[in-house]
Amino acid sequence: MSAHLDNKRFHVFIPKGSQQAPEEFSSLVKEDSEEKESYTNRLLQNFENHRSKNAEIDRLWNVVERESLEIEHVKETKQLQLDQLKIARVMTKGTEDGGGNIMKNVNTELVESATYLKRRRDVDYKEDRDGYTTPCPN
Repeated sequence: MSAHLDNKRFHVFIPKGSQQAPEEFSSLVKEDSEEKESYTNRLLQNFENHRSKNAEIDRLWNVVERESLEIEHVKETKQLQLDQLKIARVMTKGTEDGGGNIMKNVNTELVESATYLKRRRDVDYKEDRDGYTTPCPN
């Protein structure tokens, strides 16, 4: 099978008796390229009554239609993945904010507890060699 691409048409010539037309057609254009998508859409739009002319042509159109569906499937899958990432980002942001609030509350509680303990007369404080103050009850 040979193909000729120009700005006006996409011509595919399939030799009579060829059984490998669909595989050869698939390899004409790079995977996931805009060119492939463009030609596939152009073929589908320009040739609505393309069935039942020839068995080899039917196989070729099966490949064209399958490629078109695969392109749409890939686009929808990528959009779904993008949406899932956005949702995960929002959830992670909420978790980070919640974790930050918890740490602030813990810090506030620790400061209040330390202040309370320092005011108590029955607690002595020892400072270790690293400069940390430790309460020691009398």
